[in-house]
Amino acid sequence: MTLEGAIERMRSSHLRHILETKGLFHGAERLGQILWRFSFGRRRFLRMLRWLERGEWPDSARVTFCVASALLKRHADLIQRLGKLGHEIASHGVYHSRMSILDLGSQKRILDQSYRHFQDVGLAVDGFRCPYLSFNDDTLEALQDSRYSWTSQQIILWRNGNGPLPTRLDRLYNASVSHESPSLPRPVGRLLEVPITAPDDEMFIERFRVRDQNEISRQWQEIFHDVHERGEIFHLLFHPERFFMVEKAMVDVVRKAEGMSPEVWLPTLGELSEWWSLRRAARWRLETDGEGGRRAWIQAPARASVLLQQPCDADSPSPLGEFSQAPVVDERGPERCYRIGERGRTFSVGIAPDSPPSLEDFLLSEGFIVERSDDPQAHSFYVADGAAFRDNGKRSLLSAIERCPRPLLRLWRWPDRARSVLVISSDVDSIDLIDFWERSVHFGE
Repeated sequence: MTLEGAIERMRSSHLRHILETKGLFHGAERLGQILWRFSFGRRRFLRMLRWLERGEWPDSARVTFCVASALLKRHADLIQRLGKLGHEIASHGVYHSRMSILDLGSQKRILDQSYRHFQDVGLAVDGFRCPYLSFNDDTLEALQDSRYSWTSQQIILWRNGNGPLPTRLDRLYNASVSHESPSLPRPVGRLLEVPITAPDDEMFIERFRVRDQNEISRQWQEIFHDVHERGEIFHLLFHPERFFMVEKAMVDVVRKAEGMSPEVWLPTLGELSEWWSLRRAARWRLETDGEGGRRAWIQAPARASVLLQQPCDADSPSPLGEFSQAPVVDERGPERCYRIGERGRTFSVGIAPDSPPSLEDFLLSEGFIVERSDDPQAHSFYVADGAAFRDNGKRSLLSAIERCPRPLLRLWRWPDRARSVLVISSDVDSIDLIDFWERSVHFGE
């Protein structure tokens, strides 16, 4: 490709994308920021790397770096150093191409090519994040046929009241809001999708014009407090070129997590995916004993906990109530048995017989004993209108169950009875201006 052809290609694709997503004024500002961010990009990346190597970053928080594999041609040494520090490496495509504008064959080639690039430099990758967090049905099909096991490109926006998403964010991302969607892993075929918590660094600094680290820290910590109360995932996303604009805020969040009680689990995205897959395989098996009583058996991962969820006080600030370790009444090898009822009522969630499979699957993934039944009095909690269940109703359903006035038996979400999860990831799509030029030229392929 000639230089003139490359310039014309960039003008007709990436420049158009910037103008469409930012507008004319902010698009021009964005181009200026690109020059500032990447003119000394390798120097800034090395500064971040040395900061990590000196131990100024908390040891408990390992980062998942999602890397565009074309960067390995010139910067493999930097990416390998991140891996040697114990951080996880995942794929972010080849040239940071917008997947949603490509056909199925092109997307399959990108997934395969990026995987092989990492293999060639001795880096194992298990996860893939779409560039621009942009995907379509073909992307999901291509991922099913790939060698990746997890993905992470859906956004949950916090601090948005009860209103809709801002128009531009709604158009740019596959996003939802925290009062509708729990921040939890979600199976997508054989893969696992781990949602991202927003606002991230890009939204704060470039969209909302919040550039005071103390203010970013305050808002992230407030969101993390709510995530912890709900027992969910705070997935903090940053970009290396902005590392020193948010590093204090990130460290503040990690230190807050380290001091929380009940405790917080801090895995990589790969570790989180592996745990959730193991836990998903555990299923309750019900039986009736010789005296007409009912018991439940489960074979769960070694670090898993079966808890008895007790109702919380009406004025409790926590939506989850109180948990206690459920007593084991019998064991058969790796299977453990629990008493599951009292006074004719089972510590289960009953759902109406006509409820869709999606409702049952969701409740099972949340660790509850689920029974189809037309007798609401036989269960601690009953969903009478299951046929109306939708994805945007998951958070309200969980809130109702978590404030249930009766005991519920539950396989808890996280290992070692951790209350919530903090996971940190970073998108590495360009390190210097040469990388950004290549990325722009290959925007639509």
